[in-house]
Amino acid sequence: MGRPSQENDSEPETKASFTANSEHYSPGKTFRLELKLTHPAGLHSYYRNPGTVGLPLEASLKAPAGFEVQGPYWSIPHVGESVGEVYYGYSAPVFTWYVTPSSSASGDAVFEAAASWQLCGNEGGLPPSEPSHYSLTPSPGAGTEISPDPSTPRDSNINPSTEALPFAAQQ
Repeated sequence: MGRPSQENDSEPETKASFTANSEHYSPGKTFRLELKLTHPAGLHSYYRNPGTVGLPLEASLKAPAGFEVQGPYWSIPHVGESVGEVYYGYSAPVFTWYVTPSSSASGDAVFEAAASWQLCGNEGGLPPSEPSHYSLTPSPGAGTEISPDPSTPRDSNINPSTEALPFAAQQ
């Protein structure tokens, strides 16, 4: 398998945003965190069941004590073909977590997301990335509650909400 060509032979850069739907949290009120990756044009990464080629994306969230986390939920992948093989992948994957603070949650809460991926194009793949890390720090206050669909199993694919998430981490 060859390497996708790059104009200046440097590694292509994936852009990332780590966002929350509220700057504040309140015990018992669920809020949402999303990690969105945007790969360079012409390149893609792979779903957790990638098909016949590629290494899957990996995403994790580290939450402080006192916060119950559901997820990650994966955005729905597209079906593609690369080097003659079928794959399930993304040009802009989104991972979603639903977080509910307990009554013991207090103070500024640091959430750390990590992700790694393999980028590929029609000419082949690049080596897998080193994990990238992102953090958010919502503070106690009047949080905005959202309602995750309780009928959606933890491991199912869901489309991320199109609702704007105003609280964003800096990469």
